[in-house]
Amino acid sequence: MTSPILLSFLGAIPYLETQYYLGDRERPIATTPYVQEALLAHLAAQGKAVGKVWVFVTADAERNNYRGRIKKFEPDTGKAVMEANGRGLEARLADMKAAGQIGGYEAIPIPDGNTEAEIFGVFGILHKQLSVLPKDAEVIFDITYGFRSLPLLCMVLLRYVRTLHGIRLANLYYGNYEVGRNEQQQQVAALRAQGAEQSAIEAVKNAPTRSPILDLRAFADLQEWTAAAQVLMENGNAHALAALMPPDKRDIGRAFRDFTDQILTCRGRDLLWRTDVEAMKAAVRELQRQSDIEAQLGPILEKIEQKMAGFSNSTAQNGFAAVQWCIAHGLIQQGYTFLEETCKSFLIEQTRHIADINDPLLRESAKTVLNQVPRPKWILRENGKPDDKIDRDAAILMQAYITVYCPDLPSAYRRLTGAVGLRNDMNHCGHQEVPKSPEELTEALRDIYEQVKKALSI
Repeated sequence: MTSPILLSFLGAIPYLETQYYLGDRERPIATTPYVQEALLAHLAAQGKAVGKVWVFVTADAERNNYRGRIKKFEPDTGKAVMEANGRGLEARLADMKAAGQIGGYEAIPIPDGNTEAEIFGVFGILHKQLSVLPKDAEVIFDITYGFRSLPLLCMVLLRYVRTLHGIRLANLYYGNYEVGRNEQQQQVAALRAQGAEQSAIEAVKNAPTRSPILDLRAFADLQEWTAAAQVLMENGNAHALAALMPPDKRDIGRAFRDFTDQILTCRGRDLLWRTDVEAMKAAVRELQRQSDIEAQLGPILEKIEQKMAGFSNSTAQNGFAAVQWCIAHGLIQQGYTFLEETCKSFLIEQTRHIADINDPLLRESAKTVLNQVPRPKWILRENGKPDDKIDRDAAILMQAYITVYCPDLPSAYRRLTGAVGLRNDMNHCGHQEVPKSPEELTEALRDIYEQVKKALSI
């Protein structure tokens, strides 16, 4: 794997020195006015030396803080006053490269971002840089000095390049200088309130502040989970969700992916009998408890759990839940197939066992009974010989079950499978004398499904 790339921004205002720390306040990384210097030192110490540093700079930022270091702005003219022999970020990066802490660095000019056109210009420049990286390249973003719209632009860009180029976000850092400055001001105010000597107050004012560096990657991850949940909610596809499962939940991720594929390809045998739906739902509940961003991610995971509520283990009811799933997500052809085949599976489950749903004799028996073919035909062939395509005893039992528990089921089933049945219309691409419109097929599926539910009291 190649070394990670650090993408950072630089502003044009004076930056004061502070002791940046990441995690442990009592163990600052470096005293520096530039958060990039502290970040890169931290990454190098962690054995994660950055291969390349890209610093995005406006013309003012390049002059004021990259090539040199600004001291202040003239109060009357607003002109930048530069430190004599001031060491800007470029000089510090050169030192780090010489010390082997980074592989290289480059300043990349960008517009100020004052207009919509300039903002899109910034986006284009960032995308051009990222698009040349190999798939699965690891990127670290630092948005500390991102001015105006740049932090928001970065979040959009992250989503864009992760989708388009497969780039992986390792970290999303923000150095919060204001925390250290506010702590210092509070200490000064407290000393003054206590009547402390001016020398003590000046000592605190002149001491370097301590400022935390925050890793905001969790918010980028939340964006990915939100997008994956949206795809699941709107399209019924769990592939994106499966890809986000943590390493210790890869089996569950595979189960979610398989679940989607089973519905898309009408794999009723697996969905009704083999898929461990309860384990999938339990895994989602566990993620709700373990998430590092539980408060934010929890509601999304709860929605996913609710989405799976109609499914269970080893039951033909999963087939009917799949029909509801298909109706909700516009999978009309799959919905027709699941509805017809699940009616057969349901009869087999009720009169034999769910494990028998693949028996061809039993499925033909269920089909014959549901079509209400006259009894002599499904007991004997027309020539009077036993019909070897069905299980006679099973057919009699199924007929008895329908008579007692769901006498209205066959009429709903025949709407699917009759001579001009809706499923045939769907599966033969409407190549028949009077084809239905997409709207008619969709509405009919909803209507027949409700009819089946009422007949079975489910």
